[in-house]
Amino acid sequence: MCHIIPPKQNPMTSRPPANFMWLAVKVIVTVLSIPLMRMELSFLPKWCSDFSYGLMFRLGILFGIVLLVWNSQSPRGLWKLRNTLFLAASVASALITIVVDNLARGACGMFLITTSGAVCLALSHRFILGPSWKQVIAAVILAPGFFYLATYSIDKFLLEASPSQQFLASFAPYYWQLGYLLGMYGMLDLMKKDPSNPPAVA
Repeated sequence: MCHIIPPKQNPMTSRPPANFMWLAVKVIVTVLSIPLMRMELSFLPKWCSDFSYGLMFRLGILFGIVLLVWNSQSPRGLWKLRNTLFLAASVASALITIVVDNLARGACGMFLITTSGAVCLALSHRFILGPSWKQVIAAVILAPGFFYLATYSIDKFLLEASPSQQFLASFAPYYWQLGYLLGMYGMLDLMKKDPSNPPAVA
C-alpha cells in the first residue's frame, strides 16, 4: 500500500491558525482600550469627556467592546443585535457605580462600588450573551478581588505619594477589569477538560 506523505510546512512561511490570530486581536483590543478610556475627549460634550460620568461612560462602552471581542470567536460574531444591547447594559452598569458612589459613605463605599459594578455587569453578561453561572460567579468575585489585591499591593510595597505609586494607582479601574476578564474567561479555561471548546460563543 502506498502512503502519501504530505509536504512539510515551513514554519517561517505558514500562516498562523485563525484562533491564534483572533486571540492576538483580543489582546491588542484590550491593551488599546486602556489609553482610550483614560483620554479626556475635550471635543465631546462634558458628560462624555470628564473624569466623572464621562470616565464611567468611556469605561462602560470600551470595556463592553473588549468583552464582546473576547466573547466572540471570529469577527463575524460581533455583528449581532444583542451585542448593541450588551453595550448599553455595560454603560448602564458603569454609570450605576456613580450613583452608588454618591450614596455610599464610610469605609465600605469602595467595596459597594466595585461589587455592585461587577454584579450588574455580570448579570447583564449572563442574560444577554449567555455565559455560564460559574463564569458569572467567578467574575463577580475576581473583579473586586483583583482590584483590592492590586491596590493593596501598591499601597503596601511602594512609598506613599511616590510617582510610581501615583502612576500605578491611576490604573485602578483596569485592575478591576482584568479581574473580571480572568473570572469570565480565564478561570473557566483552566477548569475545562477540552481547552479547544470556547467558554462562550457569540
